[in-house]
Amino acid sequence: MKEVQVTTKTITIPTYIPAAYETLPMFAENRVHQRSSGNPYPNPIVNEIHQDTLVDKQYQIISMENDYLYLEILPELGGRIYTARDKTNGYDFFYHQHVIKPALIGMLGLWVSGGLEFNWPIHHRPSTYLPVDTSIERQEDGSVTVWLSEHEPLDRMKGMVGIQVSPEKALFETKVRLYNRTDLPHSFLWWENAAVPVHKDYRIFFPPDVSYVHYHYKKATGGFPVMDEYFNTQDNRGGVDIRFHKNTEQATSYFCGPTSFDFFGGFDERKKTGVIHYASHHTSVGKKMFTWGYNRLSKAWEKALTDTDGAYAELMAGSYTDNQPDFSWIEPFEVKEFSQSWYPYKEIGEIQNANGKLALAVEKNTVGIYPVENLGKVVCTIFREKEVLYSGIMTLKATEPQQFTVENLTGYTELTIVSSSKEILLNHKPICKKDLAEVPAPRQDYLQPDQLSSAETCFSTGLHVAQYRDPIREPEVFWKQGLTFDPTHSGCLTGLGWYYLSHLRFKEAQGYLEQAYSSQCSLNPNPPSSQCLYLLALSLKYQGKADQAYELLNKGLWNRSGIATCGIIIAQIDACRGNYKTALEHLDYCEKWGGYNQKAKGLRVALLRKSGENEKALACAKALLAEDPLDFFTLNELSLLTGKGKTEKKPFESVHIDQIALDVASDYADIGLFAEAVVLLETLDSSYPMATYLRGYFSSNPGLFAEAAKKPENFCFPSRRWELLALTEATKQFPKEEKNWLYLGNLLYGICRESNQAEYCWEHAKTGVQALRNLAITRFKKKSDDPTVPQLLLQARKKDPEHLQLLYEYLRVLELQGSECQFRLETWKSMGNLVTLRDDIYLQGIRAANQAKQWGEALELLKAHDFIPCEGGEHAIANEYLLANLGLGFEDLYKKDWDQAAIHFIANTMLPSNLGGGVWHSVMLVPYRFLVGICYKQRGRESQAMQAFEEIAQFPVNYFTSMYLPTFRLLRALALGELGQKDEATTILENLEKEYRQCLAAKDFGYFAATPFFEVFNETPEKARYIHFAYLLALCLLGQRKTEEATKVLDTLLIKDPNHCKAYLVKELIPLL
Repeated sequence: MKEVQVTTKTITIPTYIPAAYETLPMFAENRVHQRSSGNPYPNPIVNEIHQDTLVDKQYQIISMENDYLYLEILPELGGRIYTARDKTNGYDFFYHQHVIKPALIGMLGLWVSGGLEFNWPIHHRPSTYLPVDTSIERQEDGSVTVWLSEHEPLDRMKGMVGIQVSPEKALFETKVRLYNRTDLPHSFLWWENAAVPVHKDYRIFFPPDVSYVHYHYKKATGGFPVMDEYFNTQDNRGGVDIRFHKNTEQATSYFCGPTSFDFFGGFDERKKTGVIHYASHHTSVGKKMFTWGYNRLSKAWEKALTDTDGAYAELMAGSYTDNQPDFSWIEPFEVKEFSQSWYPYKEIGEIQNANGKLALAVEKNTVGIYPVENLGKVVCTIFREKEVLYSGIMTLKATEPQQFTVENLTGYTELTIVSSSKEILLNHKPICKKDLAEVPAPRQDYLQPDQLSSAETCFSTGLHVAQYRDPIREPEVFWKQGLTFDPTHSGCLTGLGWYYLSHLRFKEAQGYLEQAYSSQCSLNPNPPSSQCLYLLALSLKYQGKADQAYELLNKGLWNRSGIATCGIIIAQIDACRGNYKTALEHLDYCEKWGGYNQKAKGLRVALLRKSGENEKALACAKALLAEDPLDFFTLNELSLLTGKGKTEKKPFESVHIDQIALDVASDYADIGLFAEAVVLLETLDSSYPMATYLRGYFSSNPGLFAEAAKKPENFCFPSRRWELLALTEATKQFPKEEKNWLYLGNLLYGICRESNQAEYCWEHAKTGVQALRNLAITRFKKKSDDPTVPQLLLQARKKDPEHLQLLYEYLRVLELQGSECQFRLETWKSMGNLVTLRDDIYLQGIRAANQAKQWGEALELLKAHDFIPCEGGEHAIANEYLLANLGLGFEDLYKKDWDQAAIHFIANTMLPSNLGGGVWHSVMLVPYRFLVGICYKQRGRESQAMQAFEEIAQFPVNYFTSMYLPTFRLLRALALGELGQKDEATTILENLEKEYRQCLAAKDFGYFAATPFFEVFNETPEKARYIHFAYLLALCLLGQRKTEEATKVLDTLLIKDPNHCKAYLVKELIPLL
């Protein structure tokens, strides 16, 4: 095949129709997603799953095909590669889904398994279930690149990946181009997530110099390929070869340690075929395998994600990242380009080395070579030091494996494959295992601000919090703490300036940045970096102080670090002044000395057009579009230059036309070309209010503000700087128009983090459903027991009685405010069938039943509903089942009915399948195993009791056993006591008491804990901390027979949280101890 065949066509895929997007803004500030912030604002989310309606749905796909590979790309679902097939044997080397069955795994909710998913700037990216823009590029050599592009919906950066297939190669390449089109630095990662079909005869392989793997956040580490550690949830003590998929029974992730090789992959031992990833290890540092394992949890997720396609694992390749989370920085206007390749292979087994031309396997005395392209005659030579063990000529044809035997291959030191033109196609030297790195200790938690002792450690910790997008803490508190040690610390001051700029709080940013710059210049008026100057100039420009900003920006040009950034903003100010020639001169300087700058290239086109140099502008536009065919600012310029915009309605097409148009219009506003911004926005046939607000602001036409306010409020979640200015002006022009205040409040709360100002806005927009609900959020945040909060939610519910999110939030607020549980249960029942439509709403009734000590009813409710798991939230359902059986068991304990109590506790070791999951870690079942041991002991079944206690003692004390079961160390101590190890048990309990008392007195610098759910109402950190550690302290005191002290702690705890079932159960048990 001389040319790659590319076709756009429609196919039919059975699809479970997902629920609609939630119309209310979701300010989920402490939501965790893949160990980073999962706060979705300004994006709508889906927080419910429907798997009751399966329809045949048509999707537009783009297929690519050469003699060796067949690919199908699905632009409608994040641009994932849906099908990747080896044509030589019919093998789908990526997991091929025959059904679209979304589940709650994505950053905004929906996610599907299978194929190859592209993720940035965070993992399981926000747009993984959203459509992307596409462009097809054909090269002269017959290769084809399908470009998939988006303005990612968190920071509005531009990400683009080109899937390239060449005629003569049995691989495809992913050519990535990331462009920070914004004026601030952002952290990012890039993971390509390939699903592969697995079974117990599948194996993964990392390069031969990899000696260890680690888990998310590097909180667990273990040896590779043989692991002898308790890793996350998996007990590998005694030695387990984790390359073999069958040996990982628990769901887990293995991120490979450092390597100097450029490949990894997987191999199906049954079908004798597999897949290889190849990319430079200098940028593609991440290599990972994730599996659901082989247990109840894996079966639940298989059911949730597919109908008939079975189990899968994920082989993930990360660039600029080796973990999740692990982020790098991309500077303002910076472009990063890099590539990766994937290809199927067969027959030769586990790979020892691979590149973009061939793969090598060496197993005992057998050598296997798999060529990816036609390499012709080659010479393969194998050495042991200077001795030639083998030298042979062979012809390598694409996809045709070569295998041969070499006697006495043990101890070979080098293998080379050289082409007929003397090109070294591969040079492989086996790894000496004794030289490999030892398994490092797991990463420890970072210290809190009041545990740090210097401004520098505060700065570096705050930087980590910012860079890793921490879900519960802001870098602000660390940098402010740093200033208590050194008020002139430029790092902390500059960090605060960046932080407030990112939250559109320009005056506050200016204050800190002026201090930072003054500090930098205290001894030297010419700092080595222009970053502080640049950020300070931005803070001034955004307050309308362009003249002051201009002076600082020109000083910023003194450093090369400032040319690419300061130069652009200088040119923007020149353009705003109408000085197009001067602006172009500054762009010349910027591009000549500051490096490649896509923002400058696009700006140049507009300025040349405004200067009347249309031919030059057209040439520049075409040159830039050859590099990035989906640069929408330049596409708009091309429309203006060619007159297309006068004859056709839209200057460009995009699947996200409203948001893209707002981005481009904002770019025009930045250079003072408001007329162009208005013309672009006028082409939109849109009901989106912000397009009209911006038209009104850019054209100084306040009448458009009134028009905008008449549009539907659903999904109007503004986030941009120009939107803030437009809405602020709208509230001045029309102070009685409620929607002006509603949208401004959304932006102030969701982006600016200005709760008080948002509350003021929503008080002025108080009659709508969204305004009433949003006002409840700010009131609750200010005072969590405010009685107006449930009243506001009730008012909203009366206006929209079937709005499920309002039902959920009302029930949640009732619980958080300590409403009587029987009242909550009756309220839940009064909602009728609505409570069955969402798992989290249904669960509220079960929680109320448990808290009302109606354990049997809770179990009946659990039995009557089929739950669908939510990743990270599976335990919310399991915990209610465990609690209900615990309650029944304790009631039997009170009666000293040991046998019946044991039956209830044993029931907790076998979770019903309808609960939609299991437990991630078996340590969560330790409390029930311990109680079973106590029951056995009371019945005289001593050996069985000791066996139960011994099982508990065998669990290691590590980060994960304590995370999944906060009471674990305490229960382990009690088990040790039962086993006769009294002294050790006493020491542990004494130390735990000290620890818990210290934790009770500690301060939270953010939220107490993260949640995987989209929660907008949360307990105060102080209350959450007290409830958590007071309960632990009470148990610890009881373990030491300090019953009077324990009773006092429990009494106080039940006053603060009258619905704390476990505290109640334990207190009732005290008289029997």
